[in-house]
Amino acid sequence: MTEVNLKQRGRRRHKRPVNGRWPLIAICLFAVALLAAGMSAYRTQKTAANLPGPPAEILAGRQIIRQNIRNEFQSSFSPAEETVLEHLPEDKVRVSGWVDVMLPDGLSDRQNFSVVIFRNVAGDWVGEKVTILPQM
Repeated sequence: MTEVNLKQRGRRRHKRPVNGRWPLIAICLFAVALLAAGMSAYRTQKTAANLPGPPAEILAGRQIIRQNIRNEFQSSFSPAEETVLEHLPEDKVRVSGWVDVMLPDGLSDRQNFSVVIFRNVAGDWVGEKVTILPQM
């Protein structure tokens, strides 16, 4: 029987004592990670709210082009990065880009557009030289 007791004592000697610092270190690392994630989310939300929309000229040009497309068709305009603004004399601006015209049966047709816009005496946007051409 003495042999059994020796084996048990040998096994008990190899157990490492539990260090009380590991749970505290894990909690601190978790808190730091949570704080970093919160700050990142806050910064992302803050910059997304401050992103400017398209310039007023582009919006006015889109609205004038939309008025020249039949009401039963839906339209989707080129993003502001692909829309060209050309400043002309007499405070006029040429807006050009593309528009996808969607037919009621689901077919889509991409067309190039161009319109010269300016502000009238009342301060409203007015369009002239409206051109809508199918892409070849």
